[in-house]
Amino acid sequence: MLSVFSIETQNDRSVTENQRILSLTCHFPAVRRQLLEIIPPQKTGTERS
Repeated sequence: MLSVFSIETQNDRSVTENQRILSLTCHFPAVRRQLLEIIPPQKTGTERS
């Protein structure tokens, strides 16, 4: 049981960290601006200009 839990948490780590970062950057626009400079948003079909 413990090994399965550790594997699941390891797989979900990136998702939870991304959610935490997004929630933090909602409160800190300056941090969000810096993160967007370092990590540009994903290029999707709907974001083409």
